Amino acid sequence: MKVGIKQRALSTTNKHIYSPKNQNIMINLEMIGHLGQDAKCQTLQDGRFLINFSVCDNMKRTDTQTGEIKEFPQWVSVAYFTKSDKVLQYLKKGVQVYVSGDFRIDEYLSKQTNQVLFSAQVTATRVQILTFDERKEKQK
Repeated sequence: MKVGIKQRALSTTNKHIYSPKNQNIMINLEMIGHLGQDAKCQTLQDGRFLINFSVCDNMKRTDTQTGEIKEFPQWVSVAYFTKSDKVLQYLKKGVQVYVSGDFRIDEYLSKQTNQVLFSAQVTATRVQILTFDERKEKQK
């Protein structure tokens, strides 16, 4: 799935349109992308783990003036609640993953530019590693 953060319409299976006034819409998102940095893990009081990471996917758009196809990186923050932290060792920068879960966009005001910005976030129900870091695998 491609996620258009700057656009208000999301390309998802249920074709909901994001509106800051309607915060009760649940959108299930599936995406494939690469991690921008190593995942971070926190242990919760109930013994579960919260693994946080960011996934990037390049969205292709055609420039209306030149007709040239351009790529725009789309970043999505992922929060993954799990009973085991074993997946953490594989969630390293550059690894390709499949993520599915509940999607939302948060609107906030930039302190630096005073502009309204958007942040895409997924609470993952499933994370699957698609490619491994080959350098790490060769060291084993």
